[in-house]
Amino acid sequence: MRKITEIPATISRQTIDTNRQYRVAAYCRVSTDKEEQENSLENQITYYKNKIENTPNWTLVDIFADFGISGTSEKHRIE
Repeated sequence: MRKITEIPATISRQTIDTNRQYRVAAYCRVSTDKEEQENSLENQITYYKNKIENTPNWTLVDIFADFGISGTSEKHRIE
């Protein structure tokens, strides 16, 4: 039988430093330009915008988004 070792989570200094202000950006993407993924990108942007704006010590810097652009090369990616 395999031996399982549990490693308990630790709290980093960053997690407990609520007085520090963080500048936060989000990166959202979908991998195809299919219509069904259009809502996925919008949902990601909405989720991260709300998450960042509703976290007291975070300031939203920008949201970067790639819509339907292949991840195999960066030369066609605008953002």
